[in-house]
Amino acid sequence: MKTKQVMHFCHYGKEYSVIKCMDCYEVNPYRIYHHFNDIGEDGVIHAHRKLMIKYADLYSCFYWFIQNNIV
Repeated sequence: MKTKQVMHFCHYGKEYSVIKCMDCYEVNPYRIYHHFNDIGEDGVIHAHRKLMIKYADLYSCFYWFIQNNIV
């Protein structure tokens, strides 16, 4: 799957990114991810990302950030 990062930013220590799937034929190609770090059982920091929601256009992604007070 070919993807392109459209936006990446930090807001009060929380990190978010918007990714667009370039070759997917779904209705919602834009995905909002929340990035975070976690200390595993082995004592090492692991980077994770959680898919928050999928949208059809970038305008809807911006609206999601406004709704969740992430501006």
